[in-house]
Amino acid sequence: MCLPLIKLRDEWKNANINEFHIHIYKNDSNDDMKLAQQLLRRQGLKSSWHFKGPFDVGAVGPHVKSNTELNLVGDKSRSELQSVLFEIQLFNQRLQAQGKAPLSVLVHPETGDFIRDHNEKNVKWFGKMLPFNQAFIDRFLPPKASSTFKR
Repeated sequence: MCLPLIKLRDEWKNANINEFHIHIYKNDSNDDMKLAQQLLRRQGLKSSWHFKGPFDVGAVGPHVKSNTELNLVGDKSRSELQSVLFEIQLFNQRLQAQGKAPLSVLVHPETGDFIRDHNEKNVKWFGKMLPFNQAFIDRFLPPKASSTFKR
């Protein structure tokens, strides 16, 4: 089976970004940890990215569900990021072929601007998109802007 090349968000291509976060949301099996380990093993050996993690961050901050976080830190090579995203897509397709639900995986840049990093223009979802903790996000927004935040 041939999978299409993963299209990067336009904002990721032009920005001076050297870190991305991957949040792999927990399911009823150990598939989340399997994916984290697979990404570390495959990408860590052939990539100039430096992987930090995985960290079990739980349901904290904007995340309403417990998740394992991997941080990709390194040069600005977008082709290597595409390779990581391809691995996520491939892993989810393998789960589906086994009759399992795909994992929900959120990928976003880390620029230091929390709101920008988590809005709909800067995130990429694999599997089911999950809601963010809006009450947490509202604390970072001016009063009138909180109703206009889009994930």
